[in-house]
Amino acid sequence: MKIPDQPCNPTHFRNHFKKAIETVPNVRPLTPHSCRHTYVSQMQALGVDLLTIQSIVDHADIDMTQHYLHVQDSVKQSAIEKFSQAFTA
Repeated sequence: MKIPDQPCNPTHFRNHFKKAIETVPNVRPLTPHSCRHTYVSQMQALGVDLLTIQSIVDHADIDMTQHYLHVQDSVKQSAIEKFSQAFTA
């Protein structure tokens, strides 16, 4: 049971998260930790630099932030287009 104005117990949160995800049809099993990967990837897709993301998610090492990053195809395509435009006469 959640006590008002107190931090949420991690196990309690995970259980509620799992139950909520189970109510959504056609969604693969996710954990609250999955949200961290999504957050880092979405921040990068929005153009936030990796050092800023590292600071926001409070990783001591940039390698850990890179571990969470999953570069989206749209971000890759945009980078290719920028490069192409820069070198097209």
